[in-house]
Amino acid sequence: MRYVVLLLTSLICFFFNSAVLPQAAIFGIQMDIMLAAMVCMVMLERTMTPVFYMTGCAVIMDCLFATAIGYYSLPYLLIGLLLYLVMWKWGSGNVKWYAVPILGGGAWLIKEILSALFSVLLGVSVDLGRTFLTHSLPGILLAALLTSLLYLLFARLYRYNFLRPLSARQEDEYRL
Repeated sequence: MRYVVLLLTSLICFFFNSAVLPQAAIFGIQMDIMLAAMVCMVMLERTMTPVFYMTGCAVIMDCLFATAIGYYSLPYLLIGLLLYLVMWKWGSGNVKWYAVPILGGGAWLIKEILSALFSVLLGVSVDLGRTFLTHSLPGILLAALLTSLLYLLFARLYRYNFLRPLSARQEDEYRL
């Protein structure tokens, strides 16, 4: 049941990322609900399973929208691995309330930097300063807000036994 819920969550996030959110840009910034959901699930589970599901959806985005395979999927995989290592180093304690927006905004910033780097490597001319000031910095605040809201939702969902991984530590770990 857990894997079905993870698959449905990743497909819903994929739908929002590819169909809904490009039409509803806030201040010209397209939010990344797949990234925010992946950050929340990795923080709650402390496993790599959500990273693989979201990277799988990003591979589909690569096939549909990108000029090169890996443009979307590599940032998700790298950010997920980095976040997993941070959470592993953090230990088994609860996630503090202030860590959620910091990690969400940091993941957004890393994704933007990696996307700009991949664009330059693909030969696309990118004004890095303008992109950083007009999209990346304001996007950090929106990503932090989105990640915080999704964390509250996922914290409630992860209280159910069917969604917990077998390596779950304690019940009170999923409280904010």
